[in-house]
Amino acid sequence: MRNLKIGISASFYHKGSVHQHKTMVFAEEGLLQWLGQAGVMPYLIPRFAGGISIKEFLSDLDGVILSGGADISPKSYGEEALKPEWAGDFERDQYDLEVFNTAIEMNKPILGICRGHQLINVAMGG
Repeated sequence: MRNLKIGISASFYHKGSVHQHKTMVFAEEGLLQWLGQAGVMPYLIPRFAGGISIKEFLSDLDGVILSGGADISPKSYGEEALKPEWAGDFERDQYDLEVFNTAIEMNKPILGICRGHQLINVAMGG
């Protein structure tokens, strides 16, 4: 029996937050361990700038998990943050929306966890 291959949306440490000149992508270890214990092979979904596309990356996967993380930016649903500390992560929102829309287009199952669930709401017009 073949193990399921599930793509995990990445969380970001943006330039200057951890490393001065690099953006780091990561996944929550507990989620990866939980999936592995269930026999699932998790794959971190990177951002692509040219070359391979998210659609090409997802083509070999059985589904997608939109993981938790930073708050959704109010800009992503047409609003402005009332306070600077509530600005969320608009850059990640755009990445997650592309992953979500591509998975929908490809008829891939999607699970949203915490932030991911909120992102699905935004993507669907909520």
